[in-house]
Amino acid sequence: MFGNGHYYGRFMLRPGRADVVPLQTRLVAVTLADQVGATLADARAGPDPES
Repeated sequence: MFGNGHYYGRFMLRPGRADVVPLQTRLVAVTLADQVGATLADARAGPDPES
């Protein structure tokens, strides 16, 4: 994950007994990583001075 220009880590997706991880599962993993990265970037930016 990247947030605010910094690398914070990564999510690892391991398939179970299947040879291929289903597309829907991969899309969920990408969405979760994107959300965490955005949250970390927002948290490091500090409070909004206009609020």
